[in-house]
Amino acid sequence: MPRNALVASDWNKFTVLLYFQKTKGVRPDLTLIERSTHRRYYEHGVVHVWQDYASLRVSARPVVMDEVTAELRRRFTVRALGSEWFLLEPRSDSSSALPRSDRQAVYANRSLMAFNPGRGLQAFA
Repeated sequence: MPRNALVASDWNKFTVLLYFQKTKGVRPDLTLIERSTHRRYYEHGVVHVWQDYASLRVSARPVVMDEVTAELRRRFTVRALGSEWFLLEPRSDSSSALPRSDRQAVYANRSLMAFNPGRGLQAFA
């Protein structure tokens, strides 16, 4: 798995990865998110739609998935990393970018969050 990757996986893999990261200190450089249809709260912030979260980061850092949909294959170059993981890479034809209206919706719905060890996630206006 590439260093500093964003890793999106189903709940079964996500929980195992998170367990080893938090309890054993394995791969603290990875940012882990669950591929879920619901909003999720993490130490690094809120993920409203995991596909949008990953899409907005694919040009800045490695994005690794345990499953790739037809939509993601259309928007990104997909490379297998072994038999169970896939690396998303930006397409040279710019088809990986979110349409302008989608980018605005993602940013318009984003709230500023901070993780406070004593109080958990807190939203700021």
